[in-house]
Amino acid sequence: MGVPDQGGAGGRRKGRELAMKLVYQVGVSPRPLAEACAGFEEFAAAAPAARDFALELARGVEARRSEVDAALLAALKDWTLERLSAIDGALLRVATFELLFREDIPARATLDEAIELSREYSAGESAGFLNGVLDAVARTGAPHKL
Repeated sequence: MGVPDQGGAGGRRKGRELAMKLVYQVGVSPRPLAEACAGFEEFAAAAPAARDFALELARGVEARRSEVDAALLAALKDWTLERLSAIDGALLRVATFELLFREDIPARATLDEAIELSREYSAGESAGFLNGVLDAVARTGAPHKL
């Protein structure tokens, strides 16, 4: 069996996973994104398309952090960002950035990928929670993409 293709949709899937991990690393340790990338072997080993997409997303989250967090706060009913696990926070930030600022990515693709990543990296009940939060973000911040 060969190595899975990391271009196209596969590259975007891997890119989202890498972006989530980068946002997580920057969130849990006070170091810049460039430093997180430099010490991240999985990032270095990924296909160029996946690395490029991951950097676009992680840099976008960094650059638009206040807008991303404001959209999340509006969608989090009776929750704060501080109550989220670091993984859930990273997933939500990457997906919210995609929903609000990446017109080339359909909302359904963003939501589906975030749910799949939450099933792989987060607690069992997180997938439903993230789905509800991201659906609220999409309905208020990007209804034209639904």
